[in-house]
Amino acid sequence: MTSKNIFYVNNDIISISHPDWDFSGMATIRDDYKDELMGVTWSDKRGYLSNQKLGGYLHRYIMKKWYGEDRVREMKAEGFVVDHMDNDGYNCCINNLCFLHKDENTAKGLTFDKENRNKTHIALS
Repeated sequence: MTSKNIFYVNNDIISISHPDWDFSGMATIRDDYKDELMGVTWSDKRGYLSNQKLGGYLHRYIMKKWYGEDRVREMKAEGFVVDHMDNDGYNCCINNLCFLHKDENTAKGLTFDKENRNKTHIALS
């Protein structure tokens, strides 16, 4: 199957777009999964890129490639989710993804994320 997406690779970042989208997604790319990631069509599913053949959301796919499926499964079992630190569901670069307890993720979504939705630069310490 040929992907319906358009891919552009610049160093270790891949941009994923589609003729029908007004946005691009991005992720950290490595040689060990580059062909697999580019061999499928990614679709927009409520603000996140998704492909069922590769198990669902791009952010979870990237975390599995970096940390391993067992570790991602363990973290999920312990109540953690994969969080986009910049709140951009299309930014699936490994340096933007972290494991965050689902309670903290919910609290973040109802407080910090909501209050800072329109801000483009935020510093945390």
